[in-house]
Amino acid sequence: MGSRIISWRTVLIPVCVALLVASGCGSDDSGGDGDATAVAGLPERPAEVVETERVTLAWDTPDGESWPLDLIRPVDEIEGGWPVLVTFHGAATGTSAFEMAEVAKSGVVVVAPRWATPEWTLSNLEAIGTGAAYASGEFFDVAQCAFAAAQEAATDHGGNPEWTTVEGFSAGVHPAAWVGLGLVRDDPCPDAMTVAPIGLVLGDSNWLFQGNQYDGAFGDESSPGTDTVDRYLNPERWTVPDGFVAYLWSSESTVTERPVEMPPSADSWLRARGDDDLVDDLDSVGALDDSSVGFFDNGLLQHLRMRQVGIAVTHEQLPGDHSRKAGMIARVVDVVWQVPLEDN
Repeated sequence: MGSRIISWRTVLIPVCVALLVASGCGSDDSGGDGDATAVAGLPERPAEVVETERVTLAWDTPDGESWPLDLIRPVDEIEGGWPVLVTFHGAATGTSAFEMAEVAKSGVVVVAPRWATPEWTLSNLEAIGTGAAYASGEFFDVAQCAFAAAQEAATDHGGNPEWTTVEGFSAGVHPAAWVGLGLVRDDPCPDAMTVAPIGLVLGDSNWLFQGNQYDGAFGDESSPGTDTVDRYLNPERWTVPDGFVAYLWSSESTVTERPVEMPPSADSWLRARGDDDLVDDLDSVGALDDSSVGFFDNGLLQHLRMRQVGIAVTHEQLPGDHSRKAGMIARVVDVVWQVPLEDN
């Protein structure tokens, strides 16, 4: 298996499909115990905080709209370029660049594109349509275009896309994992060039779309929402590079749980999201002990599925509300710089 993937879309290249590699994608299944992942050419991490500057840009969507793209980069460039972090916002105003500013100070080009209309905010959730339309996945396909624009911008501002990590929080986990796990369904920008990320950070995940506002996307097995959930949770559909690492985190006080009867009936909302394996895996990690499913349970499930196929992955619950936190910022820096994380 090749140690990296350069996805130039029309060129066939070696990949590491996790389910088919019994020993994992270039790493053990200990969740980070052992030496740091060797990434060819990754520069040495600066010992001191580096000076950074913010650049305000924009990218053109497949529909011809201009959406914000914010970038924070080290002022000084280095031979070979700095590693790159592409960060995807949740339902909030602007991008998530300012939340990742501390990551840039470790010697990282941080790029934060809008992946959904700028009109979509916490006070205007209807801007992207219904929950069913959201769960169909079409917005996440557009995020692949945002990712391509982000890597191009990073390259133009001292970054090396060969060393890209993707991060997403809240609703941002959906485009981040869609891009990071190679899940794009209908690529609206097939001519764009991207380099597959080597790391993935996801916070307060909702792979099961447990809110009842999403139920319309799960009418039967042919519904797009069912396919969306399967892409996120079925390792057979993931394509990641050799040496790929992941960090999953959940907020301690996030309250987004939905009751589920035990055992789930045939017409249960949970059964509409997946088969017996899904229910069994949730049960095996204790996610159903309180007869409900929330963000933390989604994280436990994704952690299990990644470990089952040998991906080096860490999952932890952090104190505080539904927000990015200092503790996870430190973890992001470690993932970008390929520092092993303990499994906890």
